[in-house]
Amino acid sequence: MRFLVVSREFPPVVGGIGTLTRNLIEGLVRRGANGCVLTTASGAASRVPNGFSTVTVAAGARSKIQEAMALWFQICFLWRRDKPEYVLLMAWTVEGIACRLASLFFPIHYVVFVHGTDILRNSSRWRTRFLMKWVIDRADLVVANSRFTAAAISDVSAWREKVSVIHPAVSVGESTALELSEIEAQLNLAGRLVLFTAARLIRRKGQDRVISILPRLVHRFPGVVYVMTGNGPYKGELIERARQCGVSDRVKFLGDVSAKELDALHRRADVFVSPGFFDGGDVEGFGIAFVEAGARGTPVVAGRCGGIPEAVLDGVTGVLIDSANDNELYEALSRLLSDGELREKLGAAGRKRAEELAPARVAEDLLKELVGVKKRSRVLGS
Repeated sequence: MRFLVVSREFPPVVGGIGTLTRNLIEGLVRRGANGCVLTTASGAASRVPNGFSTVTVAAGARSKIQEAMALWFQICFLWRRDKPEYVLLMAWTVEGIACRLASLFFPIHYVVFVHGTDILRNSSRWRTRFLMKWVIDRADLVVANSRFTAAAISDVSAWREKVSVIHPAVSVGESTALELSEIEAQLNLAGRLVLFTAARLIRRKGQDRVISILPRLVHRFPGVVYVMTGNGPYKGELIERARQCGVSDRVKFLGDVSAKELDALHRRADVFVSPGFFDGGDVEGFGIAFVEAGARGTPVVAGRCGGIPEAVLDGVTGVLIDSANDNELYEALSRLLSDGELREKLGAAGRKRAEELAPARVAEDLLKELVGVKKRSRVLGS
């Protein structure tokens, strides 16, 4: 099967949608598919798996309308050139609007991927709600990353039968012993208990909650440190929170790191923690980072909200807590930091959970859904 995949995000640009897209393409290639990736992310060509070509549209300082028109032109050109069976739109917004415009001129079949926040943030504004329905109602299939997101999109669109839940694929590299030792030496982690968060530095990820209870953890576990990667608008406030709590020497802000460094940090961590919460329309639709942590054998402590309970199996791959309750967060972390056997048990279950979301398996689920779409189309057309 041949695809045109349209995503403004793609590695090396950091972002959950880019990671999802890259992992999905890896799985599609393993299932014998091929096609082309259309993106605005510079450097993407070096990260696209063999079997897919790359077309990059320079985003520069363009507005979203200009980006949409540039993508529209390329979608029209690539569809005429390659005749893909389906266009996979990794977001309904700019990518979706561009493809919907193209479908006015060509009989394009397309699939829209939805993620949670992209639905909830826009469903209350009549202009964006209209555009969202305009894009989604024409789609052959809507892929939601969780049952939580599927419920949200079903409330927006009348085409509930088009929505299928397919959890994002997880692809994991291998760290060498040398890389792990380098990380330990660089960050002075030898003999330490390491809490780790890999996420954008924004309010809903809950890094501030971890910093707030860190003094209590340090009192009970003198060797504990908190390492976080990522950047974002909340960084200044997090640095100030660490200073106010007197734990600046225990919190390490690493910013954006390479894939190898991220992998090594996951494997070195004792607990992956991200007590996310619902921040207005901003919410975790699934939480691929939790499954990525589990894939490295790292247990997880996460907030019980949005689609997170589908990524973190409570009591199996990690512990879910009420993010607003600092005592619950403290108790969950204390329990895991004090019990190595429990960490090993949850970590082993996390590895098995990640195997269920291997790229080839997720791609197979998508291909099966598309076969079902074709069958339904034939029935309706007969």
